[in-house]
Amino acid sequence: NMIISVVGACGKLGSSICELLTKNNIAINKIDTTINSELQDFPLPDAVIDASTPQQSLLSAQFCSSKNLPLLIACTGHSNLQLAQLEQICNNIAYCICPNLSVGIGFVCKALSHLPILGNPYINIVETHHIHKKDSPSGTAKLLQKQIYNTSKINANVVSFRQGDEVGIHTINITLADEEITITHKAKNRNLFAYGAMLAIKSLTKKEKGKYQFLSLIGD
Repeated sequence: NMIISVVGACGKLGSSICELLTKNNIAINKIDTTINSELQDFPLPDAVIDASTPQQSLLSAQFCSSKNLPLLIACTGHSNLQLAQLEQICNNIAYCICPNLSVGIGFVCKALSHLPILGNPYINIVETHHIHKKDSPSGTAKLLQKQIYNTSKINANVVSFRQGDEVGIHTINITLADEEITITHKAKNRNLFAYGAMLAIKSLTKKEKGKYQFLSLIGD
């Protein structure tokens, strides 16, 4: 049977991932931190999902690189330097750095690939998360912003709110001269992210070394 190490297993996302993997008869190593000695205390897994913190994910990457294990990084808030370090560390393994594990957000990104037909609209992204979320804008907002720029060269504005226990709402407002288009994605609970993580890690275990995008993994 497959064994997956989940780093950050006691966090909100990590605990949801552990619960779903267990329900699908996948054995897990629950790891609260990413100290390499702790990772090595568990049975060698088939792959690692890191849902901890940007700094700790670097340690997970080092461990996976040394053991030639696939790695899914499911935490957000990395600096540009940390992202560059991750790419350097992971150059010998199959890995995915994913700011959002939602299949629905993947669908939204696909829809945004058709933006050029609208000409040059004004685009505003409004994102709302729970009060405990540390990074702002969110990783998902940055992902959407990047997708918009890559497909249309438009620099979308981002507005962030932190309130209550909201899992995540992302609204894209596209304003043209005589019409407006609004796309909203609302995450009702963290199960959707856990499901995306399970799909992605199963796919990664079958891949050759290299950097993979979430959309390509769930497409497989």
